[in-house]
Amino acid sequence: MGMVDFIKKFGREITTILSAKEELWKEPSKFNPLDDLVLINKECGYFGRNHTRADNKAVQIPSEAINHILLCGITRSGKGIMASIKGVEAIQKGKGLIYIDVKQEEWTPQCFIEELERQNRKEDFLLVNWPNDFGYTGLNSDDTIFEIHEKAIVLLDLGLSSEAGVDHYRENERMTFFRILEEGLNKHFKPDWYEILHFIECLIEDFDAQAEYAKEYSKSKPNHDRLEELSHRYFDTALLKKLKFRPKNIDALSSLYIKLSETLSGASVCKTISIDEALYNGKVVYIKADMLSLQSLKFLKLLFIDMTQKARKKKANTLVIADEISFYATVLLSAQLSVSAGFGLQFILQLQDLGQLPAELRNPILTNCSAKLYYKISTSDTLDEVERLGGEEAIRIWSTSMTSNTEDTVRAGTEPLLNATRIRAMWYARNAIFIAEYLNTSIFIQTSSIPVKHPFDWNSAKIETKVSVEKREKQKKFEVKIEAKNDDEKLSFGGGGDDDF
Repeated sequence: MGMVDFIKKFGREITTILSAKEELWKEPSKFNPLDDLVLINKECGYFGRNHTRADNKAVQIPSEAINHILLCGITRSGKGIMASIKGVEAIQKGKGLIYIDVKQEEWTPQCFIEELERQNRKEDFLLVNWPNDFGYTGLNSDDTIFEIHEKAIVLLDLGLSSEAGVDHYRENERMTFFRILEEGLNKHFKPDWYEILHFIECLIEDFDAQAEYAKEYSKSKPNHDRLEELSHRYFDTALLKKLKFRPKNIDALSSLYIKLSETLSGASVCKTISIDEALYNGKVVYIKADMLSLQSLKFLKLLFIDMTQKARKKKANTLVIADEISFYATVLLSAQLSVSAGFGLQFILQLQDLGQLPAELRNPILTNCSAKLYYKISTSDTLDEVERLGGEEAIRIWSTSMTSNTEDTVRAGTEPLLNATRIRAMWYARNAIFIAEYLNTSIFIQTSSIPVKHPFDWNSAKIETKVSVEKREKQKKFEVKIEAKNDDEKLSFGGGGDDDF
């Protein structure tokens, strides 16, 4: 039996620390990915170079074989390098790009700017910067009542809860907010969070005044000066009746006001940039958020809803790269991943470890990401998943009989292809396991940074900007007048129309 036939029958040697080190323990090469992007097939996606001692060629996969991409690895493992390369690749192919940065990267935005400069398109880099100049609100002039309601559920944490008591209050808030939209949208306010907040504030004051008026009027000797003071309203009483609010709805108004005002506080939130520029016009929208700010993360959750709503109306052509997705992923992400590819949205999701995600999120992400890159693994959750995906490989196991006639015997066995010993032999950075549905087996790849002239200057981007938020004057233009003490409510109204408040 020849050696080739022997290996085919019995497999390779069992993995040892020494054999794994000999195979994989080597520093990734330094090269310019831009050189590879010029040479690869334009119908393919680029994933670095092979990381073996015998092969250093570029790795490319047909674009049609890739739905979404997962990058999994600890901080400074090299996820951002691959994400930046994929972003530059998208720009070169004329696709729009939305990049979500929650850690204030210095190298990534500069990669995109310099690629746009090479195309004479530097003005196509649009920055949304938390908290100084967060020019994205998630609302659009053509949003329907249902779309705004869906966004408010995410932004204000009004979704279903496993706790019955909490869910009862949230249900109240959802119903109350929907009634506000039904009666107020494009009549008393535009699709704008500040205008909605102003409308709710005025409603609360009117309902409070109405209750106080009734309380004072019911006295045997009402104070007419007090009645006069309480008789002024922001809205026609007909609107208050039309809302049909019960006490629980009025209570919900107050909690909605608190939630919305807290969400808008602490940052300059305005509408200066539309994600349409990335979805339909091939531009780069770079969103710098803050993973330590709850308000900031809420707007990222809102962004995912907004993108999906827009792409349903008009097909996009956009790559969305989301760093540290575990901090702002919602249960809706599973549905978004399954349908968004058909609407022209491709996602690259970055996270540190699969254990950061609950099962209801982890499984859809693993299912819908047809290309996965795992950098050096240090936790059991990710290791178990990678071992399972890698499959089993045939190995030969030697044994020696210690008798007078010492003899060696060999038998066939199996071990995980991507076992812990091999994974520990990976380089600590820029080295990843590449698992793609297109490939019949996993491979080890290496990446290298795209060279830039200098880091991105965040100091200039941090200059405090004064956002022009329209201050809506609160003016009470309606007046309630009681003509007779014992009559039924004979109300007459003075001043303004429905749009004046």
